Amino acid sequence: MQTSGVIMLLPSIASGLGVWSEVSFWVPLSPLAVLAVSTPVVAGLADSLGRRRLFIAGGLLFSITSLLCGFSNAGYGGVDLLVYQAFKGFGAALVVVNSDIVVGCVFQQTAVAPMAVRINHSAAALGFGVGPLVAGAVSVQWRWFFFLGALLASSSSVLAALFLPLRREAFAASARRAVAMFDWLGWLCFAVMLLTLLLSLSLAAFPLGSLGTALICSFAAVCLVAFIVLATFKEERAFVDFSLLKNGSFFALSLSNVCISFAFFTILVLSIFYLQLRFGQTAFSGALLVPLGGGAWFALCIQSAVQRSHRRLHCCVVGALLAVVGIVGFTFLNSITSAELVSLVLFFVGAGYGLCGYPSFKAAVSCCAPASRRAAATILMLGSFLSFSISFAVASILVITNISTDNLFVGVSMGRQASEFVMKGIQSSAYVALTFAGAAFLLSAAVLVFVWLSAATRRKASLHPDRQEIQKQSALDAQPRPTGNGESFNGVKDGCMSELESPPRAVCLQQGTAVSKHSFIQRPQP
Repeated sequence: MQTSGVIMLLPSIASGLGVWSEVSFWVPLSPLAVLAVSTPVVAGLADSLGRRRLFIAGGLLFSITSLLCGFSNAGYGGVDLLVYQAFKGFGAALVVVNSDIVVGCVFQQTAVAPMAVRINHSAAALGFGVGPLVAGAVSVQWRWFFFLGALLASSSSVLAALFLPLRREAFAASARRAVAMFDWLGWLCFAVMLLTLLLSLSLAAFPLGSLGTALICSFAAVCLVAFIVLATFKEERAFVDFSLLKNGSFFALSLSNVCISFAFFTILVLSIFYLQLRFGQTAFSGALLVPLGGGAWFALCIQSAVQRSHRRLHCCVVGALLAVVGIVGFTFLNSITSAELVSLVLFFVGAGYGLCGYPSFKAAVSCCAPASRRAAATILMLGSFLSFSISFAVASILVITNISTDNLFVGVSMGRQASEFVMKGIQSSAYVALTFAGAAFLLSAAVLVFVWLSAATRRKASLHPDRQEIQKQSALDAQPRPTGNGESFNGVKDGCMSELESPPRAVCLQQGTAVSKHSFIQRPQP
């Protein structure tokens, strides 16, 4: 809710604090980047430090930083707001990474535990649509939006402290061991690489000179190479278990989840720009975004009801196809499109994300061994948060590249020419989102076809004997079979088997004379 709401409030924040254009670009981006960077650290240390403690601490940190955002000083040009937003992203990481496991602990060993986890995911999806509605309602008094976020976060921390089970364990030694064993060097390379990558992307919209841009891009490339080298040579001790990506099904489903998350968040950002351009920064613009989150919430409820009778991969394919249809409709939006049609298009996109996002997450996790599923969930969350941050940067750059920074984030007052440039940028970004949604559909369909073929192969193998069994039976049939008159079928003399292989009371008839009781006649095979 805070992420989409802050994007909606950018015009009011920029005018109220006198924020520079470069700083206003990073106000919603900084918490997303910190959320992505902090996810591996929080996931790697949560078991040792205690998930309940981290969840409560994250809620308190989120509430404090939201309160500080509401008291931002106009004399700093928005820099203090940017710092508070970054710390709020770390608080969000403490909450989001541990939320599923915390909810599962509350309902552990009950039949409603899977439903509770799905409700947690659906609430997060619904927040994307509710955030702009609340932000549009308090657009003039934008500080109240942060105060509301502080109230909700502090309430969740209090409820968690009251109702979550407390386990008194000595965790100091295990925490020190986990901190010492964590791959801090690889994580540092990853964090610097991501931040410099986002900075170099932002320079495309706010150029600081070709030399500075080239230096930052080169530094990002060096950090990327260092990260890949460390992840390769320290595979067993890397901050994330990247060896799971060797599993083809897990890799394909993870990439599908990243693509559908990228497409969904890109459409969210573009919808905010589009609706502000047409209807201004009002509650009506926010209300038109509710179907985007509502569609995701509705789809999550539907797929949880049919999960037992339909496989998750079917939901992934149908959801990705639904998102493709919605994004295709989004590309045809213009300045005279009715509000009802806009809401319908956004509902299709949200429903497609709901049907594809969570099922692909669960299907990818189920591809791994039980002992590796937490590491798999960490990779999937990291990919989703990375897609959110990069999609915001890419969409914003494509929208605002051809307009001056003086007309940035001013809604309907930017002028006709600037509005035309924004509409062109929105359509270009929509085509990018369409590409990623199509990739999610193809990847999900490929995994589904692979599962079908594997099942068909197993059924065929169960109906027909194995080739090795056939060869073994043929070899047994080719062995000499005695006739009882001293000759075998192939003309070789009969002989008695060894005592270890013969039954004790068998009799071998050799030229009509009974011999040792430990000999036997080899009978023909049936």
